[in-house]
Amino acid sequence: MQPLSLVHLVREPIVEVRNPPLLLLLHGVGSNEYDLFGLAPYLDERFLIISVRAQIRLGREAMPGLMSISRRRGRSLTRLRPRPAVKR
Repeated sequence: MQPLSLVHLVREPIVEVRNPPLLLLLHGVGSNEYDLFGLAPYLDERFLIISVRAQIRLGREAMPGLMSISRRRGRSLTRLRPRPAVKR
């Protein structure tokens, strides 16, 4: 296997298989590569499991559901900005 440029965790297949199926785990907002990797012991032992860390890092003050992603025209860079708080 070639090295990956993203931070990641790997669980090699537990059962020897000629061409193991790949299961790629992608976490959501507010999580990291360790979150879904905890499921590995419960998944098919033939799988090669890779859990990848997202490239967009949210600050300490970031909370799930309170961020939006915006793109400026002509720029490929993604920027995060907080959404205004909802008053109830």
